Amino acid sequence: MLPLIVASPLLVFWGLAEWSSRRELARVRAAFAPHAGPVATRDMREQSVNDIARQLAAIVARIGITMEGERGLARNDPKSKARELARRTAREELDRTGLDLAPSDPEARAAIDVVAPTLAEVRALVLAGPPPRWRSARGATGWYEMDLGGKLALVDLLLGDAFERQRDADATTALADLDAAWLLVESLRECRSVYGALIARAAASHVAVAARKVTPLPPEWDARFDIEPFRVDMLEALRSEALDSLDAARLADMQAFMQDRNSEAPPWMARMGLVLKPTFRKQLARQVEVNIPVIATLEDPSRCGPATLAALRAAPREDAALDGIFFSGTPYASVPRRLDATRVQFELTRRLIALRARRDADPEHRWPEDFEDDGSSSCPGVRFRLVSRGAELLVLEAESQDGPWWEGEDSKQRPARVEIWRAAKPQP
Repeated sequence: MLPLIVASPLLVFWGLAEWSSRRELARVRAAFAPHAGPVATRDMREQSVNDIARQLAAIVARIGITMEGERGLARNDPKSKARELARRTAREELDRTGLDLAPSDPEARAAIDVVAPTLAEVRALVLAGPPPRWRSARGATGWYEMDLGGKLALVDLLLGDAFERQRDADATTALADLDAAWLLVESLRECRSVYGALIARAAASHVAVAARKVTPLPPEWDARFDIEPFRVDMLEALRSEALDSLDAARLADMQAFMQDRNSEAPPWMARMGLVLKPTFRKQLARQVEVNIPVIATLEDPSRCGPATLAALRAAPREDAALDGIFFSGTPYASVPRRLDATRVQFELTRRLIALRARRDADPEHRWPEDFEDDGSSSCPGVRFRLVSRGAELLVLEAESQDGPWWEGEDSKQRPARVEIWRAAKPQP
């Protein structure tokens, strides 16, 4: 009798918590329903790596990049030193606003020479096709992929090699590097997770910036720089994650869920699933609710720039983690802004391709008076302008009503601005 008396208040408390959590989940489901979207047209079945992906994984392992294990990059073995220096040099070049490549640094060139044979194999394999297909699996909370960071590193290394080949006046190999990097971006777009969509977008932005420095660039490249496929990918990934978080059937295995979320919760918590599930359910509902404004923003393909920022003022910042007993949720408020940054970078590259073609077609033009820009942009509230900075320099940059726009992209100091020199840029 005594145990029943002691347990009764606990059972009542648990019952109220269970009722409250189910009510909360139902409320969020109703709020999310208008944003669930149509059934995804993409093949959402789990997939395994194909032979091309396996071959790539074996090739890049020689320079310390893993594609199938827990770690994306090996950092403690000797072969990683050249790889890291080559990648860092490539990133530094991406951060530069000038179209002319910086002079090659002997140490950086030596690092590129170390990884170049491996990159040549990667380039040949990717260009020969078919495209690599990476492992994609559905866990307790949605889709996940392995070693996306390693794949982004490989894209950066191909761009670094393209820069060196351009310096060597080997435009054919430089363009092949660029093509291989873009095909890898396309393969990353097949990832199902939010993180996978973010990595694909970041890699595409890197290629767009690199394309400004590799010439001559074929006309078909212009069509590649379209933000719409990346917006749709991100929207599908966010919707998929939300639907999984709201799916009661997928919440049954708490231990699998916490592993997917990289939870540090002790194992005994997973074994107390029935007791702790009300709290667990509420936390998932909150994770979805705070990201509904983000999904709503991405649903409008024309919303960009200042309009995006205004729409997301009330959304939690991404660095404000949704700490809970099981996992730290992620507000994705910065996702639309990152897509906006890539949209502007894409458009800047497309404008630059056209501008350079006009310049090269008429070597006798008056610089820069013959060049005009209509200022229009696919991003409302953002315009492009040409600014003369002396007789030899023209700057093409994106700006909003608050001045130059996207001074840094994802805090990487990659401004939407390029310097176009009439002659070779004077060396210091």
